[in-house]
Amino acid sequence: MGILTLTKNKANLIFAFLVLAASIVVLWDANWTLGDDNQFITTTAIGLPVYGWCGSGRFFPLGLFDCSVLLFVPFGNTAVAHLLYSCVMMISSSVIFFNLLKKITNHDYLSSLLSIILLFFSASFLQVHMACFFCERIIFFLSSIIMFCLWMAEYRHKTKYYIFAFISSVYMTYTKEPIFGSLGIIALMELIFCIKLRGGVFSDRKKIFYISILINCFIFIVIYAYFWFKNPPTEIYGSDRMHNIFYTIFTCWRREPYLIIATILSVIRAFSILFKKDKEQLLIDSFLFAGIGYMLAIFILGFIQAYYYFPAVCFSLPAFAYYLCKLKDSNKISQRNLLIASLIIVIAISTVRSVREVKKNLRLRAGDMPAIEYLVNQCRNGLKITFFTTEPYDWCIAFTLNAMKYIFNMENIPYSIINRKDCISDKPIVIIPAGQKDKNLLDQKLADFYLYYRSLYIDIYIRKNYK
Repeated sequence: MGILTLTKNKANLIFAFLVLAASIVVLWDANWTLGDDNQFITTTAIGLPVYGWCGSGRFFPLGLFDCSVLLFVPFGNTAVAHLLYSCVMMISSSVIFFNLLKKITNHDYLSSLLSIILLFFSASFLQVHMACFFCERIIFFLSSIIMFCLWMAEYRHKTKYYIFAFISSVYMTYTKEPIFGSLGIIALMELIFCIKLRGGVFSDRKKIFYISILINCFIFIVIYAYFWFKNPPTEIYGSDRMHNIFYTIFTCWRREPYLIIATILSVIRAFSILFKKDKEQLLIDSFLFAGIGYMLAIFILGFIQAYYYFPAVCFSLPAFAYYLCKLKDSNKISQRNLLIASLIIVIAISTVRSVREVKKNLRLRAGDMPAIEYLVNQCRNGLKITFFTTEPYDWCIAFTLNAMKYIFNMENIPYSIINRKDCISDKPIVIIPAGQKDKNLLDQKLADFYLYYRSLYIDIYIRKNYK
């Protein structure tokens, strides 16, 4: 059993090393990138509060609002400040989450550390914190507070924990749409199963808290429905409904394989609760089902990017840590070995995908803004910029083009917009969005150009005689 134990000091030291390494990655070569950073380039970078998204079927007005705190920081308009803020949020969330895991596992440091390693090496952990525009960053922070406070309230029966959890829950409800469902699952499980299975033993404070959470969820639904029917969307921003739900599920589990383990665990726990009347840790189980519920909602909405599923990882990991601790201390050696092998495979796959996202982000940090500075200098030397674009185009492309146009306007750099391929040949600098149709014809028109820079969503071409 020696290899299955870990001392407090060693666990804390490894955790500190993980946090330090992640912080270095998050802050490395800090700079703006073209795309969703448009939401900060046009707000907090010029002294305006940042907002979430309301429209095109989406409603998360507080998803980015926390970044507005940077307006009160002397250098808060810089990319460095934004990423430093993201790093501080990551450290704070991780510390709260790690302490939650230690309490849930009764200070089993090995189970807690393995679970935090799963979190840090998930496909989306670093991705979420390497850019401020991911609402999942604030969800990680708030969900950690909520789960920690509810766990403490369960055993210390202090009103202050319910107050902190409620404030965090209300705020978090408006950071991403499916969150209300996760909170509703936690509240319903406590209200229904605890009263039924525990013979009605339920404190007034606890009952008031969970009823208040359900009321909060109902209010969110009403407000969301109002905005939805006021301006019905033709498409859901960010969704990819060209794929069926089975492809979405397969893609999600391939990109975030830990969720396969979480799904299997949820099925086992649902069977145990419903048929075996296992009510040992319903609060932990409610966290697990909150994560699975969030995952299912994202399945239905049709989002396939890994970061959309990060809240499902956060909600479900405490339950994983708890039952990992129980399995570790049991005599089920074959099951334990199978789980260890599965964890090694999951961590390996997730790490590869995480590294890919990190490399992509660092490439954009190193190239996007220097490319813009180069274009600005060339225009001041007399060259003209031309955007070739055919609308409508992808939202990410739209954000990229908006960011570039905004910077050019701030620098008083003139530019033109054309949508005919036969007008390209005489232009000195052409910016072309990714995914253009008739690519072969476009390549012929660009025969006298060289590709100066390729970002994630746009290509910048310069005529060879202007090189």
